[in-house]
Amino acid sequence: MKDELYNEIKQYYLKEKEEQEEKNNKIEEINTLIEDSKVKRFIELTNFDIEKYTLEQTDEDIIGELFRNSLNEIDIEDTNNIYVYMGTYKKENEEDIKVSNDDPNASFKCYSNIELSYNLKIPIDLCEEFEKENDVIYIDNPEKAYFDIQEEFVVKAIKTTQRRAKRHILKKYKG
Repeated sequence: MKDELYNEIKQYYLKEKEEQEEKNNKIEEINTLIEDSKVKRFIELTNFDIEKYTLEQTDEDIIGELFRNSLNEIDIEDTNNIYVYMGTYKKENEEDIKVSNDDPNASFKCYSNIELSYNLKIPIDLCEEFEKENDVIYIDNPEKAYFDIQEEFVVKAIKTTQRRAKRHILKKYKG
């Protein structure tokens, strides 16, 4: 993603993290107070909803929410060009039918950029060139793995740098 958007997300994350730490301190104090029998009785008598004061947000929750809210602002040319291979397909009667990677009747392959929210359909005759120009991860169960890899990349990028996150993801999933 562009440095400007990346920096904006990172600054917002740091602000949210600070607010979450303040909230966690209050939650800790509330949990200590709840042990007091008088406070317990007050909660019982007033039907006070203590649950809304005990929800904690993790760094991953905060970063994930910020990233999802920013997805529409990321252009494909501004990404780190990391894709997850999602499958090979052939067209049959206006339908896309999933086939094996080496099927001679295949029409296209689908790839998902880990910084975007949609698939690219690349015609078979252009796949080799596409895979030379981009980092493509082949993994079992890509429909699930894609979101795990995406979250891992974004969290690592915000906590460190995009370059380190890219290196980490490629080392872990591409070998």
